Amino acid sequence: MAIDYLDEPFYGKTLELRSDACRSEAKEGTTHFYRLASLYVMWRQVRLTLAVTYVLPEDSTEVVVQRLLERMQRLGLRPSVLYMDKGFCTSTVITYLYHPHIPTLIAGTMCGKKGGIRGLCHGKRAYLTDYVFPDGTTVRLALLPTRVPDKTGKRRLKWIAYVVIHLDWSPTKCFQRYRRRFCIESSYRQLGQVRARTTSCNPALRFLLLGLALLLLNCRVYLRCATTRVLERDPARWVARLFNFRALLPFFAARLNGPGLHAMTSRSMLSRPNFDLLKFFVHRLTSGFVEGLNNKIKVLKRRAFGIFNQHQV
Repeated sequence: MAIDYLDEPFYGKTLELRSDACRSEAKEGTTHFYRLASLYVMWRQVRLTLAVTYVLPEDSTEVVVQRLLERMQRLGLRPSVLYMDKGFCTSTVITYLYHPHIPTLIAGTMCGKKGGIRGLCHGKRAYLTDYVFPDGTTVRLALLPTRVPDKTGKRRLKWIAYVVIHLDWSPTKCFQRYRRRFCIESSYRQLGQVRARTTSCNPALRFLLLGLALLLLNCRVYLRCATTRVLERDPARWVARLFNFRALLPFFAARLNGPGLHAMTSRSMLSRPNFDLLKFFVHRLTSGFVEGLNNKIKVLKRRAFGIFNQHQV
């Protein structure tokens, strides 16, 4: 299983709406984002999103992880290994994961040029060692040297660190197994196929649209496994090229227009003529061009800061 964040750009200006958005590094013309955290399961060729939670600015990383793991326990599941990226490499999260005895692999954070985890990166071979956080938390680290190409194409030395919890793996095995975590990144890229676009700044509506998109992706995985599985002995194998997901989108749109969705959401909201969820699956039209044009205008205004007229250029 894997846990990761998903940041959606937010361009609102009111303080009321910004109170629900988290600040992060500048990306896509903004520093405010609607943040979601998801729990993802990876079993052979099956990739499913098990739980999604909305992250408020005051929610700590430990609270988010605890919320998702509690949902996992209510579903009666227990991961063989839990993968997380460097955003979860904090002493509070590591301390919390030690008590449930959940095998976990977390990407380590290297800050600065000297000291910290980077101060342990020496030599030319991978090795395991202990590291003590500034608050006294002791963890097991797996350090691995790799060769990555730079801008000129020359391969340079780069160290990779992993925090190992309740696992007896070598650094090379940690590097190979951690690559499976990128499956959750691919699920975020697939959201563009089924996600309904909106210009609304309402975080509840945006969260609803993202949740429905992830649910449709789960339906895609289930239908693909049910229709394209090869009848043979284990391990199970599927022929993915025989399944056309885009051909099923009109079917999903018709089902969403039925009474089942009215029971989950507000009937008055779905009855509005400007509700764009079902229109997206029928017409496949979005406001992406307008959103991109507004982004270009903001970039030009930011780059022209201090220039009042064309004679100053």
